[in-house]
Amino acid sequence: RIDFTFSKNRDNSKRVNVKFTLEGSYRNLKKFIFDMELKSKMYFFKSLALSAGATTVKCAFILEVYLGE
Repeated sequence: RIDFTFSKNRDNSKRVNVKFTLEGSYRNLKKFIFDMELKSKMYFFKSLALSAGATTVKCAFILEVYLGE
C-alpha cells in the first residue's frame, strides 16, 4: 500500500509525502536507501522505521518529494 499527501508551498511548488513499506534483505533495503539519496531530483527521507525478522528486514518509509510548477 502506498499513501500520498499533497500540499502546496508559497512558491507554487507542490510537496508530496509518500508513505510505503518495503520488506527484504538488509542489503537490498540499504541499497534502495543509498540509491534514492543519489537521485538528482528532490527526494528526502522524512522518516524511516526498521524492524527485523528472522530472515528479512521491514522498513516503513515516509518520502518527501517536491514537484515544480
